[in-house]
Amino acid sequence: MPNGKKNSTAPTPLPRPTGSHPSSQSKRSSESFPKPRAHGLHRPRENRRLRAMLRPTLIALAAAFALSPFASAQRDKLPASELTPAQHEQLQRDKLIIGAKDYKQIFEPYLKLGKAPESIRFITSDAALAAYHALFEDSFRELELRRATRLRVDLEGLYNACKPFSSQKKKPVYPSTLIQHILGPAMVILGTPATTENFSESLLPEINRQVALIRDAEVLECPPWLDYSEDDRFFRIDYRRCEPVSFYADDDALADYHRAVRWLQLVPMRATNDAELAAWANMVRVSNTWKWYNERGNPEFITSFTSLSIFAGPIADRTIIVNNSDIRSACHPSSDIVKNKVQPATLRLDRLREILLQDARQNPPRSAINDENRIEPQANHSPLSDIRFRVMPTHALPDAEIISSCLKDNMRPNGLTVAAFLGSAFAHERMPKIKDDPDGAEWASWCKRARQITLSQGGEPRSLYADYIDVLRALNAPPVKEAPAFMGSLPWQRKTCQTQLASWAQIRHTYTLQAKLSVMRITGVGDLRPPPPGFVEPNLAFWREYVRFVERTIALLEQHGVFTPLENENADTSESLEYKPGFGGGSERVQNRWNKLATLSRQLETILAKQLDEIELTKSERATLVQFGYTLANAMGYFHSSTEEKPRDNAPRWAEVAHDPNVDESLGVATGRARALFVLYPWRGRELLCTGAVLSYYEEWALTKRLTDKMWKEKLDGPYAPPPPDWLAPILAK
Repeated sequence: MPNGKKNSTAPTPLPRPTGSHPSSQSKRSSESFPKPRAHGLHRPRENRRLRAMLRPTLIALAAAFALSPFASAQRDKLPASELTPAQHEQLQRDKLIIGAKDYKQIFEPYLKLGKAPESIRFITSDAALAAYHALFEDSFRELELRRATRLRVDLEGLYNACKPFSSQKKKPVYPSTLIQHILGPAMVILGTPATTENFSESLLPEINRQVALIRDAEVLECPPWLDYSEDDRFFRIDYRRCEPVSFYADDDALADYHRAVRWLQLVPMRATNDAELAAWANMVRVSNTWKWYNERGNPEFITSFTSLSIFAGPIADRTIIVNNSDIRSACHPSSDIVKNKVQPATLRLDRLREILLQDARQNPPRSAINDENRIEPQANHSPLSDIRFRVMPTHALPDAEIISSCLKDNMRPNGLTVAAFLGSAFAHERMPKIKDDPDGAEWASWCKRARQITLSQGGEPRSLYADYIDVLRALNAPPVKEAPAFMGSLPWQRKTCQTQLASWAQIRHTYTLQAKLSVMRITGVGDLRPPPPGFVEPNLAFWREYVRFVERTIALLEQHGVFTPLENENADTSESLEYKPGFGGGSERVQNRWNKLATLSRQLETILAKQLDEIELTKSERATLVQFGYTLANAMGYFHSSTEEKPRDNAPRWAEVAHDPNVDESLGVATGRARALFVLYPWRGRELLCTGAVLSYYEEWALTKRLTDKMWKEKLDGPYAPPPPDWLAPILAK
């Protein structure tokens, strides 16, 4: 019995918890034993004698605790208890394995570890990226809410400015027929009354029909007022893309905002068509001459259409926002003098086309992504037929450029294609092969063109998406010499590839409305000191990029007012503006979550540097690792213990990234629920079983059906769920 007390009812002392600081042990020891003599030379000898006396006792106590019913119950609750003997053998062979059990949120496996002394955490890049995506999507939703509150005002301002001057004040005046057809459905969806005060009576039935088609989101059709009978009889607008998905589907106001924006992104205006070119020129003229400020001093109209470039990347479409002064001048009607008489002002379309062609030769588009259902143009087609305009733009993403290049080459790209572009040698060896490209020259040219999209142009800063690409590329950095051997293994390459693609699926989920769619055309005996409470995934390049990425995101969100409480911008305007979307109301909390994530990322970068140099962690650093799951949950929006115990089941996310109209199939990429990652981490002659977490990744070419997150989760839980990719199978628990 301890201390020789045979009938003592005091519990058996437990070994010192893993998270305790060595200094605390020294303090307790000095209180329990006689103080050493004052002469400093004798103190080290007595300390060594003391450690020698204590070591057998501590080892015995640890063994007793490990065999106790309490410890057994604790082990049964830990994530590692799910592993079977065969899976333990697989773990021993590969040094890592992804468990079979699903967790609703990625922080759950860390919370399951709690503060158990025998638990060792493995802080994964997956967890850091998942926290970033959860927080960024909440922030991006706040940003879109702000854009939604002003879009109707901007569209009505654009529409009214396009009306011709009339001296008859009582008689309604309307813009051209085509402008009514294009802007009308979006305005009605956002709340503009479909009455003769706003639209021509003869056009109202067709405007209302288009509104119904947009809301139903079921058909492919070429509207009768877009005459493609000669240009391309196969052209269709895919109304199915108007179905709200991602976070837009969870709020009625954002859903209508999605429908309106998508519609204005889908309707093309051709430079070869007189009516369409004239309509575009009229919108260009008014958008570049009218000062679009309201009495509150809000940004001008142009900002409403282009402000997302700093987040998503360069605009991929020609829109009504034009920087070329020659084009802007050509869009203004001019008066002719014939026989000393001034003729009515007319728009010289032939002159405008000449300037457009000249500009296209001098400033070719940075992206060649096709997002229309139309036939491939003939080799000898007129360059003018490539010039098409949209009211609202989409943005060119480098991964979409890669996918589009594959589709043009009649390939079926998949996630491995994107991972290969991100620098994964593992993915490049296994991606779909390019025809007639034995030396890889074609692939290299595609990658070069895609990387050009990430470069800054015209003095503008790089987009946040370009920084994001750098973060994912850093996951492929060669292991530093101090890293464990398994970091260079094939199983780890598989894990890294899943990390990249799960993160990519999440960011495409957030940017679903802005991104341009690509359309076809434990063993051993060693040091007996207690191990640290966790290890950080040893990739210095990744953590450096991640810290910088988080800090730049915070700066951009603050610059765009996301952390400023959202007010109803329509409150002081006309009562007819009834469109009032729901407001986030959590700006301050979102900012606090970002600050928490930034602090955590910097702490992890410091801990990793010490980990690789085998420097002892401070007490606060050990606490950071122990509390990692809770801090991660807070950053992802979980603030109460009751919420942490029952997290929302919203990790499954789905996004469409490519479409093949020839067979009406689309490539959907998605994340599933989180799973535990088990790693045998080498530490001072031992291999320690560590538990981390990863998100699962899925992809599937299937008949086109845009899925909301709810629909994807139902499919994932149903009998027809797609299996994980074949290349991932070797590291999944069998």
